[in-house]
Amino acid sequence: MARLLIMEDDHAFATLLEADLLDRGHEVAIFGKASDALAFSDEHDIDLAISDIIVREEGMLSTDGGIKFISGLRQLQQKSVPIIAMSGSFGGKSGTNFATTAKTVGATAVLSKPFFPEELADLIEDLLERRG
Repeated sequence: MARLLIMEDDHAFATLLEADLLDRGHEVAIFGKASDALAFSDEHDIDLAISDIIVREEGMLSTDGGIKFISGLRQLQQKSVPIIAMSGSFGGKSGTNFATTAKTVGATAVLSKPFFPEELADLIEDLLERRG
């Protein structure tokens, strides 16, 4: 079906997403930080990216996270790859700021954690259909 890239610092959560998406017939590549995901996307074509916005390294907020990945992917890709920004921090004023920033730098859609696998699958299908 589609080649998907997931940038998510929670390896257990990323593995759950991967298993579901593989079951749905997609190819999936997982990365825990923006720099690794960007290096991969510079070398490989992808159909859609899913990015956590807030990434932590050793318990600390990292600058190698979702905003860097989303803006970097927009600069690297010649085509308009749909990007789903996801976070468990979309509640409250700071969460709204994260969502707005993600959209401003190039996210196509935002998804609040937790979500059901079907929600993500439906959003992926919709974005890929719109892309044509």
